[in-house]
Amino acid sequence: MDLHIESMSLKMVPVASIFKRMKRFVFEYSRQSHKKINLILTDQDNEIDKMVAEKLTDPLVHLVRNALDHGIEMPDERKQAGKNETGELRIEARQEDSEFQIIIEDDGRGLSRDKILSKGIERGLLSENDPGLSDDQLFELIFSPGFSTAETITDISGRGVGMDVVKKNIEALNGRIDIQSEEGKGAMFSIQIPHNRQGLVL
Repeated sequence: MDLHIESMSLKMVPVASIFKRMKRFVFEYSRQSHKKINLILTDQDNEIDKMVAEKLTDPLVHLVRNALDHGIEMPDERKQAGKNETGELRIEARQEDSEFQIIIEDDGRGLSRDKILSKGIERGLLSENDPGLSDDQLFELIFSPGFSTAETITDISGRGVGMDVVKKNIEALNGRIDIQSEEGKGAMFSIQIPHNRQGLVL
């Protein structure tokens, strides 16, 4: 084996090394919050550069916290909405031709356009006279420093900090984060990190 490729491969770690921390966190959160959560982890055997994995851990923890705290509802609320009492959180790692992708998806409340719009106007980020914004444009506001639509502050999240740091950390890896959401049905955050021809994340 080429010595350069061999030395680089020694720096690779399975995505499972990141997912283990998420698994422990979700279990502990479920126990403390009394929310029922089914965690689905897929493609854990995919490998990622160890340094990148370390830098991605904190952003992933924050996204998982938000999904659990603000996304997935309490069992009674889910039942009233016609959902299964057990919320579903899926974390998936995908290896594409030119990028490494991690997806965090839940089947909870989803993002509220009205709340984000109202908070954006309140903080002076938007004008009441602004034309209609697309979902992509509106959801981008949640990455503004200090932006939060949380009505209450908890020990898990809702302090109005973090999402701007999440985006900065991902962009520092030359990556990006995209959001898809439907109110009442859930949200999906997709992180894409470019990698080189050897399959190693840059």
